[in-house]
This record gives sequence, C-alpha cells and structure tokens, in this order.
Amino acid sequence: MPYVRVDYAKIVNGVSSQGSVMLLAHEEELVKEAKMEAAKKEGTVSDNVKILGFKEI
Repeated sequence: MPYVRVDYAKIVNGVSSQGSVMLLAHEEELVKEAKMEAAKKEGTVSDNVKILGFKEI
C-alpha cells in the first residue's frame, strides 16, 4: 500500500509551525484523518491545523 506524506501547519494564537505525518493512501476521509494525526503529533486540536498538501511516496 502506498503512503501519503501530509504537510500541515499548526496555528495557535497567531503563531504557526509546520510538520508532516505519514498516512496510508487508502484511508477514507483523508483530510479529516490527516488533521487528527497532525493535531495528535503536535499536542493540539484539529481546529488549529491547516493541511498544506499531500504527496504520495
């Protein structure tokens, strides 16, 4: 199964940081899942995460 690298930005109180998470490409609702994984990685809520892009690897 191919993986997708999801680039995201975390924005809290006007301060942003960027990162990425890896997800399986077949997952349903990829954007929602990506926001949840990024939020978990960053220790924040998904409302503070903006997805910047996807890249299949």
